[in-house]
Amino acid sequence: MKWEHYLLAIMVILVIGSIVLINSQRAPGFSKVYFDSTTVPAYLTPNTTYSIVFIIESHEKGPEEYSFKVYLNDMVIKDGNISLNPGSMAQVSFEFFIENVTYRRVVLWEQTTTYNLSGIYDITGNYMRWGGILIVNDSYGSRLLEHLPPSYAGPSNLSFLMNTSKNVTVTKIVENRSNTSTVVKEYRLMLLKLGEDRYRVIVKESKIMYLPESLTIRVVVETSNGKVYQIFKRLPLAEG
Repeated sequence: MKWEHYLLAIMVILVIGSIVLINSQRAPGFSKVYFDSTTVPAYLTPNTTYSIVFIIESHEKGPEEYSFKVYLNDMVIKDGNISLNPGSMAQVSFEFFIENVTYRRVVLWEQTTTYNLSGIYDITGNYMRWGGILIVNDSYGSRLLEHLPPSYAGPSNLSFLMNTSKNVTVTKIVENRSNTSTVVKEYRLMLLKLGEDRYRVIVKESKIMYLPESLTIRVVVETSNGKVYQIFKRLPLAEG
């Protein structure tokens, strides 16, 4: 009885081994698609032509036909067909030109403060902060605008003309540029005449970051047996 069990176990092992061997022989091959990392830049700059290479490797069981499309964002910039034998590979290069940079606007900080003033006359010159108080320098010396609270923190040395006979707007803009973004600080002071010796001062302050939009490189490869391979790379844009 034991011999029958041993014989049955051996037959089961042989059958399973045959199934595994048959499936292994009939198992489909595969392909690899990837970028040549040495040709991919860290970021893109305007008015520049770039050349990038991607590679197709065939590990299929027989000759294979490949069709490919290269997208810059959603626009096709190159397509074609390639035939490969098992164990072979192909390098495909494509070029594109970056002309303009588009930006995304991000508000980092924004504030508007309104002051109602009275008894102010024509003033010309520069204003600055001193001891937390707004000072005006003009041909008559320093005048203290004590109506503005000491918490005001506007920019110093901003040239302006405050003519109380009409409305006046004074603006100062400071830009800080880098390869990855531009930060703009804006100070806007508006003087509105409300009546006899009555005025409204509106101070608007903001800090805005402008980030260059990134571009996406996408490669789609399809084999003749219906398999699809897709790779992509998102590349940031830098200011020129």
